[in-house]
Amino acid sequence: MNYANTTYSQITDGFIKENLGMLHRAKETMIRKRGELKNLRRKEMIGLRKVDPSVAMEKNTWFHLGRNSCEEILYCLRRIEDPCEEQVDNNFTTLSREQVKEFIPLRDTVLFLIRRTEKILERDAYEEVKEVLREKSELIRCLEETRDKQMQRMQSGQDNIAAGYVYLNLLQETRVMTDSIGRLLKAAKNFKDA
Repeated sequence: MNYANTTYSQITDGFIKENLGMLHRAKETMIRKRGELKNLRRKEMIGLRKVDPSVAMEKNTWFHLGRNSCEEILYCLRRIEDPCEEQVDNNFTTLSREQVKEFIPLRDTVLFLIRRTEKILERDAYEEVKEVLREKSELIRCLEETRDKQMQRMQSGQDNIAAGYVYLNLLQETRVMTDSIGRLLKAAKNFKDA
């Protein structure tokens, strides 16, 4: 979660500030992180084989849901970074002031949700999960409203179409990543309880 927090912040800052170096660094770390996740998954699978079969059967589903959620978060980061990097690299128009002003509070809420999830997972404080899931649902609603607003701007011709599509992608992938964070929390809680 710490990695997701840092990388999401780095990608969005790089895009907003049109800093290609930040976007390149994020891309490089994502390639390494993908390899680390694969290696960790192999080790965890070996460990799961050594657990009592009746316990392993219960925990197996939650284990895989948690692992898949982690990979989905990383995949969302890659799908956000790629078009942002292309937009900045080609010196195309990026976000308007209005879009930046609209996006920053959403981004800060996502970063807060990621940090909160990280603390829950570190401390095994699963009594907070319901509240975080409620906050996640509210954030998803806000992201969807912002996405609808952006689509209306694009349809009315008020926006640069290329920048608008990248912004739309940013909002959609942020929504998917937020959903994956919720699934990761549920999986971790159920894995512990199983």
